Amino acid sequence: MRTSIIYAQVFLLLSYLTLANAVKVDVKETAAIEIGFNLSKPNSAIQFSDTTFCFRTIGSTLEAPFPSEQLLCSFNKGSSFVTVNSDLSFCGSRGIVLNGQLYCPHKKVIGKDSSFLGYSTIVFTPKNEIIESKISSQEVSFQMKPNIVPNEIKFNGGVQYISSEGYYLMAATVIDVSNLESPYLFKSVNGFNWTMIDLLPLNQPDEMYLQCDSKITIVAKNNSNYYKVISEDMGQSWSGVKYLNTVSPPFSIMLPSNVVMQYALSNHTLGEVTFLSPLPPKNVSNSFLRLNNLNQSLDKINNTEKDIVTSYYAVSMQVSSAPLQFIMIHDEVIQDKFLLRTTLIEIDDSEEKQYLDEQNIEAAKKREKEKLLKEKARQENLRTKWRIQNKIRKADEERHRKFADFDRLYIKRALENMKHDNEFIVVRQVKPEFIDFESEAL
Repeated sequence: MRTSIIYAQVFLLLSYLTLANAVKVDVKETAAIEIGFNLSKPNSAIQFSDTTFCFRTIGSTLEAPFPSEQLLCSFNKGSSFVTVNSDLSFCGSRGIVLNGQLYCPHKKVIGKDSSFLGYSTIVFTPKNEIIESKISSQEVSFQMKPNIVPNEIKFNGGVQYISSEGYYLMAATVIDVSNLESPYLFKSVNGFNWTMIDLLPLNQPDEMYLQCDSKITIVAKNNSNYYKVISEDMGQSWSGVKYLNTVSPPFSIMLPSNVVMQYALSNHTLGEVTFLSPLPPKNVSNSFLRLNNLNQSLDKINNTEKDIVTSYYAVSMQVSSAPLQFIMIHDEVIQDKFLLRTTLIEIDDSEEKQYLDEQNIEAAKKREKEKLLKEKARQENLRTKWRIQNKIRKADEERHRKFADFDRLYIKRALENMKHDNEFIVVRQVKPEFIDFESEAL
């Protein structure tokens, strides 16, 4: 089933959302996808490529909610959407995307030892405007810490690839043989073989949302409460728990320019999509500027009485282009009905890119300067060692010379006595400073 979207307003002449010396965001197009549906929670959205992405929706109304789930996919950058049917469970962001395919953990398989757990997988492949699904021969494995004996893994977190580190991270809940549930962070280089990093400081969360930009943020949900913990050293240590004033799942995307687009991660920006620019404000260093009110601009576009926005999902359409384009999938409540909407935005982060380039140039200069200073210190260290060794050598030579002068008389006497005794015996006066030379002397 194809759902063609009708653009409410196209190529809108809308002012840039901007702050002085900060990222600029331009809302280009917006369109309603469906009435009576909102984004699924937890959000099972996933992006296969620059053109193809899928997400789950739930049909409901405020008066009489009813669970009517469907999987919507776009194969043409959001120009149209297709309802995809599959008898196999679609895991979305809780799976691993490799080479344009989504691998979802399926059934537990027998492990090689008590600290090891494996799962078969279902593979989802976009093809000709459908999503093919089948049981895969590829398995995913999880190696626990030695003192942990797992019985099952609850995949209630997410998977993120950390390009700067070259590996994947996964948040998941391990259920041990005593039926104790504990959330852990896992790491994998290839996406299939996972190693446990450490226990997460969360209290048996129902759901977890893993967000990775310049740091790792894990948002946990217990009942209807959301809270987060942050790690700035790739999961080795964690901040304290901070509760969030939100009822919606979060998301966070870091652009190549270090601009961060996020939603529902800050109590200062309730209900707002926030753009964090690395450009330091005047007279303030090492701080991010915040660009909000994207929602207010969408209100102007919609020209309707909108009550709330409940969820957002952002899809990158052109990762390497300028300007960057994103499809924002979001739901609204209008007159007691959910409306699922898609909005195209353009992001001009040229100033941030220039700032990043300047920072990289400065960092390269600093590294080169440090390299030269290190080499200079190494050369000076070698010269110092040579001077010390040369001083020791000269002092040793001087001692040898003095010993030779001192010993000459005793050698002469020994040679004269040898003429009579036919034996060469040197009898010396003992001097402490020459004891180490006597065994070497004739």
